[in-house]
Amino acid sequence: MTTNDVIQTFGHTIEGRLISELPVTPVERYEHMLDLQNLKGDSTGYIKVYSGGRLEKGSSLSIDIAPGIRYFNIHIIPNAQYRAPRYIFEGMVSTHGSQVSMDLFPDIDKEMDVDWLIRDFGGVTEIYDAALADDRYKFRSSRYMHMRAFQSPFFLCAHNVAEADMPPLEDYANRYFDEWLKLLASASKVSDVD
Repeated sequence: MTTNDVIQTFGHTIEGRLISELPVTPVERYEHMLDLQNLKGDSTGYIKVYSGGRLEKGSSLSIDIAPGIRYFNIHIIPNAQYRAPRYIFEGMVSTHGSQVSMDLFPDIDKEMDVDWLIRDFGGVTEIYDAALADDRYKFRSSRYMHMRAFQSPFFLCAHNVAEADMPPLEDYANRYFDEWLKLLASASKVSDVD
């Protein structure tokens, strides 16, 4: 796989799983975003939006920012009536080192239920701990306040990731997605008391 292949395809496994493992369909009102173009009219990426089942929305964005640099963002939001976290996998992928983050974060009112986080997020904790112990990556908090405000205790943000280390990092994102699918499938409805 060439450097350009890694840049262009990183994150696509999660996008594929969103479509194949969840009962979602494309949201028609966003179809005009399937081909994003720059001011010259050149295609630079896409935004795909899906909904269905227990999801309010699942979106996948991929855009070429500059030659050799692509931003991607996969954000999956469950219906608010379910006690399930959001799934996010995003990053700036480049030939000069990439920054990639992943998280399973509940809405802030649900995140305050620490007992729920401890009880139901055990599998996520194992993946998080394994990632932190992986010496290929330098994980740290985001530099951006809006991300710090919404990140969960399981937020992973790797800085300056080498090309050779990109596929194993995507494996961590897939393992997070596996745990997220379990949390979504077993999610109870939020009661008025919650």
